[in-house]
Formats: sequence, C-alpha cells, structure tokens
Amino acid sequence: MNAIITAATGYTEADLQIFLWSVARNCQDTVVFLIVYRRDRKSIEKLQSKYPFIRPVYIDAFIRKQFARLANYRTRPYVTWLALQLSKRNYSSTNFLLKPFGKLAIRIIHERFFIAFQILKSNRNVFSKVLLTDCRDVVIQRDPFSFSGNKLFSGLEPEIIRNEKYTFRWIESVYGQDILNRSLDKPVICAGVTLGSAEKVENYLLELCNEMWKHLPQMIFKDCGYDQAAHIYLAFEKQFELELTSNHQGIIATISLENPSKFTIDFGRGLVEMDNQCPAIIHQYDRHPELLNFFKEAAS
Repeated sequence: MNAIITAATGYTEADLQIFLWSVARNCQDTVVFLIVYRRDRKSIEKLQSKYPFIRPVYIDAFIRKQFARLANYRTRPYVTWLALQLSKRNYSSTNFLLKPFGKLAIRIIHERFFIAFQILKSNRNVFSKVLLTDCRDVVIQRDPFSFSGNKLFSGLEPEIIRNEKYTFRWIESVYGQDILNRSLDKPVICAGVTLGSAEKVENYLLELCNEMWKHLPQMIFKDCGYDQAAHIYLAFEKQFELELTSNHQGIIATISLENPSKFTIDFGRGLVEMDNQCPAIIHQYDRHPELLNFFKEAAS
C-alpha cells in the first residue's frame, strides 16, 4: 500500500475535486491523508463517501486561533522565549509534551511536515511508497509510485534562485547572505512535491523538521517560506540524497514559470504533455488558465 499526505485546511470540495479525481483515476492501493480542520468534518465525510481512500487528519482551528490571540504584542516576549527554548534542541529530541506548543505557533504550510512525520512514524512498515504534496494546484496524470523505487524525488523549477524573487527572499531571510550567495546560481527546488520510498520520506521529514525547528522563534511571527528554504538547504548545503528531476523528465512538473507553448493538451486521453512526455504529477497548473479549464472539465 502507498500513501499520499497533503494539507487541505480551508479548502472547499470544489478546490479538492481535481486532485481527488486524479488520485482515484491513477493511484491504485493508495490512501490519502487529508490534513483538515475539525470544523470541516461534514464536508470531508461527504468526500469520503465518493473517495473512500481518504483518511482525514483533523486539527483544531479554534485552539490555533486562541493561541494566535495570546501571541499579541503584550505576550510576544514570553512566546518568543518559549520558542527559543524549544528550538535549542532538535525536534526529534524535544519532549513530546512540549512539541505541541511549538507546532501550534506555526502556519499549517509548515506544520504539515511535522504531521506527515508523525503519520509515517506511527505507520512504519505499513506503506511502501509515499507522496508528500500540495493538493489544490496538483493533478496526478499517471501512477507516480511506479517511479520511486528506493529513491527520493523532488522537482526542479525552470529558474535559478538568483532570478526567482520569492525563493531568493526566503533563503536570505532564513539563512542569511552567505548561504544565499552560494545558492544564487543553483536551480530552484520546489518543496511542494516530494516522492519516494516510505523509509526515505520518513528520513527526509525528520531532517526537514529538525531544520525548521531551529528557526521556530522566527516562524511564529514572520510569514516566510521556511519549508522551501530548508528544503533547498538540505539539498545543497547538507547534501541530502535527493533525486532532482526537471519538468521534462516525466515525473514531477512544476510549471508556474513554464512557457505555455511547452504544453500540449491531448483531449482524447485527457492528459497534458511536455516535450512529448506525460508528467506523472503536474504542480501549479492553475497559473495557466487553459490548463485549469481543461482539468476542471475533465474532472467534472
């Protein structure tokens, strides 16, 4: 059995339709862990009736909201002090009673990796391969698990860090000028989709969570792409074993920066091709209206 783990907090059924439709169409013997708010239980149960492979992972939006209210300018020094104490140890060695306090303080776009790690840790030896992915802007065109073997795949974007303003700013903000300078002419690696054997993915998540945990005090109050910065840092600075795949290799295509002329829509097969190849996973297709409309119609 394989697993897909994704955060879907705040999304409507319509937001998830294309992704779930594509999973049902192309991923056999696979469960999808949807990280969602508890308040959305009814809509998730409705989706489960259509897509029985969904396994919801509920988190409480109310508790998060109350914590955010507490972390105002008056209590900020105390919250920062607590985060600083927590960040002095690796996430993996932090007391399990204290971990929730640290995770409550960060955005779900970052916490999803900590949740994914706990899912795999609790289900060790259950899953063969695992896909960590965004969902609202992801479509699966063919079985991604046929590629992974014992490798860990991550997708390259068609731009270097020097020329991609968001990644440039995130690395500078998280790691400083020296790390940024060493990264400027390296390709952007997207943290939104990572694929591999369950063992490789769990090891990756442990390293990523430990790396982000170091920056916990900053993550509480600063809106920044800590996941992307840490992902790239692991790949280039710590030489973590990642198989980096371009948009044209047929595995992961992250296409927000791609020229639309590179796409070919095969209406007969209901697929999008690039360089005569059909990528297993297309990410950020919604940045291209023609592709968004095509997949909306196909999934309806």
